[in-house]
Amino acid sequence: MYSVPEIYGTRDYRVNVQSDEIAACKSECVYAASVCDPLVEEICIVLMNEHDWSLPVDYIEAVTLYHNLRGALPNDVVET
Repeated sequence: MYSVPEIYGTRDYRVNVQSDEIAACKSECVYAASVCDPLVEEICIVLMNEHDWSLPVDYIEAVTLYHNLRGALPNDVVET
């Protein structure tokens, strides 16, 4: 469908972009250093170390880590 959209009754919506344009956009982006409360992040790091959980490399590992952390976090931290 991506390579020949006409077969599926649609048109090609791709837009060609030069790599220097992508680099310019990336240089203008602002990335958050952290997206969660520092205390929650610290607790998650401790839990990851205690349980030998590593940072995910794909979405499946990310979901698994999320579920593991949600199950391991104290209820008063999760509900706030």
